[in-house]
Amino acid sequence: MNEQARPKAIARRITRPRKARPIPRNLQYRLYNVRTRPKRPYLRRERRG
Repeated sequence: MNEQARPKAIARRITRPRKARPIPRNLQYRLYNVRTRPKRPYLRRERRG
């Protein structure tokens, strides 16, 4: 019975990182900037090819 439940636990551990370690300030700031910044034109160009 334990063996059946184990794969899911492992998968959960892989997909969801630990929340004990907070995101460094600089990384958080960068992510926030990227998210709030409007889409850049060159991204659209790359998608078209």
